[in-house]
Amino acid sequence: DRDPQSIGAEHTLMTDVQRRSDMEVWLQRSADEVAQRLRQQKLLAGGVRLKLKTASFANHGRQHRLLEPTASATDLLQVARQLLASWQETEPVRLIGLTAYDLRADTAPVQLDLFASQQTRQNRRLDVAVDALRQRFGEGAVQRASELGVTALRRKDER
Repeated sequence: DRDPQSIGAEHTLMTDVQRRSDMEVWLQRSADEVAQRLRQQKLLAGGVRLKLKTASFANHGRQHRLLEPTASATDLLQVARQLLASWQETEPVRLIGLTAYDLRADTAPVQLDLFASQQTRQNRRLDVAVDALRQRFGEGAVQRASELGVTALRRKDER
């Protein structure tokens, strides 16, 4: 039984998107999925990789190593947004993916931030609560407000 090298989530969209705000909705969804799987497997990510496939099927990737390992969707999304901001392509995107890599057990020794904010601790507790709700009531039980009103942006498997 091998330990996973990375955990990712990709979304092939029904329609190509060009606006960054639309791409960020899908990055958020991917970050939520990846973070939940990291926590389920008791892992932390040491890096984040962004994958974009354009309408002409060209693949583009960016990655960034984290200063502190994490299993937080908020942390993963923050880095993914920075990576997206560095992407200068103007062609519409049809696939958006986020991968956590350089995985390690959440019990492994880690240099903690002495000045971790109250917000960081609250986000961790919120992540655990959302995981419990989704496990009990299903994946659709909790939805971010940023996803409301974007029903036109669907994955191909959500027809």
